[in-house]
Amino acid sequence: MEYQLPVIIHCRKAFEPLYQILSRYQGRIQGVMHSFSGSRELMERFIDLGFYISFSGSVTRKSARKYHKNAAAVPSNLYLIETDAPSIATETTVASEVEPRHLLEIVNKIAELRNVKVEDIGRESTENAKRLFQITV
Repeated sequence: MEYQLPVIIHCRKAFEPLYQILSRYQGRIQGVMHSFSGSRELMERFIDLGFYISFSGSVTRKSARKYHKNAAAVPSNLYLIETDAPSIATETTVASEVEPRHLLEIVNKIAELRNVKVEDIGRESTENAKRLFQITV
């Protein structure tokens, strides 16, 4: 908060306690829910706290219905994309082989889920990252 920088949070199966902690800082912090794996309701609650929702290779998996619903529902000005290389697999690549180049697979899947052009996902996610991280280039 002192430096007004965004926080990046990776949460696994502890969303409610995390929400309780972060809610004390509502309006004073913002950040990223890294590789978000919670429900749509939780996603909306974290968005209300000022967080962007980031999607990784998990969203590309055919069985990842929760991720698909979130990627389709997240507001276009509040999502980011990432690979989390080499920790999270995509539908076509095992985790240990995932590289930044696999971002395109994630972008393609999100475009499909949102029924928009791949270029839209690239543009929106770039704009979102630049806004959150205060990048002016």
